[in-house]
Amino acid sequence: IKSFNPDLIIAPSLAADSFTIDLTLTANINKIKSLILINSWDNLVSKGVIPIQPSYLGLWGFQSIKHAVKVQQIHEKKLVILGVPRFESYFKKIKVSDSIHRFNDIPSNKKIILYASTVMPFDDITALKSLNDELINNPDFKDYVILFRAHPEMMARFDEVNLEDCNFEKVFIDKHTANFYRSRFNGSAKPSTINETSLDYYPTLLKNVVGIVGPPTTLTLEGLINGKPCLMICYNDGKNHHLSPEKMSKFENVKEVLSLEGVYPCYEEDELLNNFRKMITASSDNKLSKKIIQATDKFVYSDKLPYSKRLYNFIENIFQK
Repeated sequence: IKSFNPDLIIAPSLAADSFTIDLTLTANINKIKSLILINSWDNLVSKGVIPIQPSYLGLWGFQSIKHAVKVQQIHEKKLVILGVPRFESYFKKIKVSDSIHRFNDIPSNKKIILYASTVMPFDDITALKSLNDELINNPDFKDYVILFRAHPEMMARFDEVNLEDCNFEKVFIDKHTANFYRSRFNGSAKPSTINETSLDYYPTLLKNVVGIVGPPTTLTLEGLINGKPCLMICYNDGKNHHLSPEKMSKFENVKEVLSLEGVYPCYEEDELLNNFRKMITASSDNKLSKKIIQATDKFVYSDKLPYSKRLYNFIENIFQK
């Protein structure tokens, strides 16, 4: 940094990772301005306190301002709302097609409900069995199936069962993470396949599902950004206690999402099927879909400008000052 002598240092961050803590300290010592871009939805409330403050903090949306001020004790004059670059495609018009059906070998006449697993341990199989049985036994839901997407960095579950051994008639596995999921059971586990899914796949996936189910995870928020109702699992499965959905549901960022219309929090396992039915019913309500999209604006900001232009404009403003 001394040899390059920059006027400004920009870096993405988890909010409390060692690299950007060192980077900010070095910038402050050398009187260099720094802009730290918060990487994910929960970072300001779940990753600890930022011990050394940068000159500026780039945020996802208006919700993040409260977290930065109240939790991180950062003055508002240091904050700028920039949005999320990897979510930009969600705000573009993408046609509903059968490409997700074809890719995952799902009949084209079926309506897809996405089950998004989280990185944290949770008994997905028991939940999926209940949902699968409901789709089989309820004649009103004969046209619905579930697409299970394994989290590409999911931690081991207690007494975990391989979904492919369960023969659930109504549950399909998302092929993008299927090989990683299988490798966890056949002894050839890879550390992660997080970069193997093209970012173009996500908007296509989320435009073509009718609803989303899962513990609190960023992918559930992404579904809401696309106007999809959400059944959010917020109970402890009784087996996996390391940062359970019950605990995650108490995070400030999640609590605000749980209060939205179109989000059906499930705080007890006994509530799962009832809320699942509500979510499916809501999935055909186009007016509700528009309300969900509007409500998520406070979590992820967007406007007519691309993220890069918003970032450029803010940097230009820094130098003008």
